[in-house]
Amino acid sequence: MRVVGSGQPARGPVAWWKAWVGHDIRTPLTVLMGYLELMAQDLDSPNGVPLNVNGHYRRIVEVMLRNVRHLYTTLEWLMAMSDLNLDNLEASFEPVLLVDIINERWADWEAWVKEAGFRFEITVMPPIPYILGNATLIRQAMDILVKNAIRHCEPRRPAPDDWYTPVPKVRLYLWYGPGRFSQFIQFAVIDEGEPVPQEHLKRLMSIPLEEATEEEAPVVLCRTIVEKHRGRVWFTNRTAGPGNIFLIAFPPPPTKAQAAAQSTTSESAS
Repeated sequence: MRVVGSGQPARGPVAWWKAWVGHDIRTPLTVLMGYLELMAQDLDSPNGVPLNVNGHYRRIVEVMLRNVRHLYTTLEWLMAMSDLNLDNLEASFEPVLLVDIINERWADWEAWVKEAGFRFEITVMPPIPYILGNATLIRQAMDILVKNAIRHCEPRRPAPDDWYTPVPKVRLYLWYGPGRFSQFIQFAVIDEGEPVPQEHLKRLMSIPLEEATEEEAPVVLCRTIVEKHRGRVWFTNRTAGPGNIFLIAFPPPPTKAQAAAQSTTSESAS
């Protein structure tokens, strides 16, 4: 990978690693994914195994297929990351619609939350303008926040015979305009899990990635990605009940007048 802060790519080992991942891991995963997809189709077919005996096997195949797809996506992300230079990230920016990322990731997020035994809810409040950014990294940042919410819900999971304690919910919101960061496109993940101490939330909003612990690293990486997009973050506890709010916000692209003003300022400075 490129060394953050150096601006220089690591050579040799990275090229070897990408070739090895592409040939020895990604290719077999692609074959396995195709085989599992065929199995899933056969189990859903009226001409396949009788329905009264294939329910359990269908569930096993669905879980295996979802896990293989997730591993494949992770490998794709790692290979993309190996070509990125965070010091010059804006060179890879392009128009990105967060609504498109949500539509792409919705099914996986819902599956993660429900498979963990919690409730899932998502709300999108249009219109949502596009942002300028790296879609791969933004997608990873949003994934991190969903997994983070599931982890916080775990300590509040009701016992199997507890019919009175409500099951925690993970709620996702996407909107543009009012809120903590007015006129930013804002994405919030709200969990009803164990409240994180405020001092630890403040630490997550300030420490550099190289100082983060193994447990802190994903959220700090998420924050780093957002900040590299000139965005902002806000991590806090819920006020109406237990849980936490992890909010990331991205600025919309500058208007023509703003872009012209920035260009004029740059020319004057030079």
